[in-house]
Amino acid sequence: CTDLHTELPNRNYDYISQLFYRKALFFYQESLLYEMNNTEEITGIKSFGPDIDKNYGYDGVIYLSGLLELKYGQTEDPILRLKKLDEYKRAIARVFGLGKSSKEKPGPLLELSRELYDTFSAILKDASNVDFTPSDDE
Repeated sequence: CTDLHTELPNRNYDYISQLFYRKALFFYQESLLYEMNNTEEITGIKSFGPDIDKNYGYDGVIYLSGLLELKYGQTEDPILRLKKLDEYKRAIARVFGLGKSSKEKPGPLLELSRELYDTFSAILKDASNVDFTPSDDE
């Protein structure tokens, strides 16, 4: 959609792109919640993607959920955002932490997970210096 927006800037393809990414974030988060609550099992699915040629499995779902949260998650409430990023940081740590001892995990997923973990760590470290208490002016 971003290519289309570049070619046809007045057609709102940028809006559609954001909408699709946010919807993907919603569905990835819902699938993880369903799995954790035993509402619906997703680990039996044969191919998780991200495309037909690559299957990163359940760990790929965790990675993509974290990436989508970072890029397209809510930004209205900074405390809630940091809480979600911290949750995903811990989940991503399990992906690449367990992957070093397992030969079955795809190398690109491990590298991408490590980079995402480092990004989460940097954001959370920067945020630890910020005071989120409301001021008297507000």
